[in-house]
Amino acid sequence: MEGYFVIKVTPLGPNLCLLEETEEGIIEELTGERDEWWKQWFLEVRRWREEDVDEGRTMWIRIYGVPAHAWNCDFFMSLANQLGSFICIDENTSNPHKP
Repeated sequence: MEGYFVIKVTPLGPNLCLLEETEEGIIEELTGERDEWWKQWFLEVRRWREEDVDEGRTMWIRIYGVPAHAWNCDFFMSLANQLGSFICIDENTSNPHKP
């Protein structure tokens, strides 16, 4: 967060983060006067509640022994969707023969 070194951001999952202030009242002050700035980074800024838990978990899957004929994005999407939901595939995986 450009220019705001008094706020600590802790990711709590893929859809949730905790904003902590080192100077009391700074987040409340900034959400009031710079509301549009916050909205480019967050859908919502509000006080934390005990029930605020992100059920999602982002993870990488490492797979060995995939035959060359099965090595494609559809295969990896199908496999990932059996474990959760597919997010993306990196460049090296999608193009293994690219120099």
